[in-house]
Amino acid sequence: MKLTIIAIIILAVFLVGCSEEPATTEPADTEEITDVAEPVDTEEECDTDCFEAKFKACEVGAVHATKEFGGAIYQHTILGKKDDKCEVRSGYTKNPDPVWEGKEMVCRLDTNLDFRTAIMTFEDCEGELYELLNG
Repeated sequence: MKLTIIAIIILAVFLVGCSEEPATTEPADTEEITDVAEPVDTEEECDTDCFEAKFKACEVGAVHATKEFGGAIYQHTILGKKDDKCEVRSGYTKNPDPVWEGKEMVCRLDTNLDFRTAIMTFEDCEGELYELLNG
């Protein structure tokens, strides 16, 4: 159940970055950000479309980060190819709940799928965040 809820949250956060709705004067609960502070150790920060293209090619160093409600920041970083999959590190770089902050997982994803679908499979993942999600 916990995994399903987190999966829905991650999907919702990624979809918000894909939204083409017109801007409003009210602040959004979730917004895409590209000026991520520490701990970004990458070559290129991307918006949603850029990251999708980089994922398809499994280009090392591409980053997509979203700012969630409560100020949490969830970030995906492409690590590169491993076997026939693309390794992506995902996790909270900032979270108001210290249990989640700094927790990451590495997933080996199928680039034949779009990123949103691939990341939601959780089939080939490991790490503290993955363990927390499956608690």
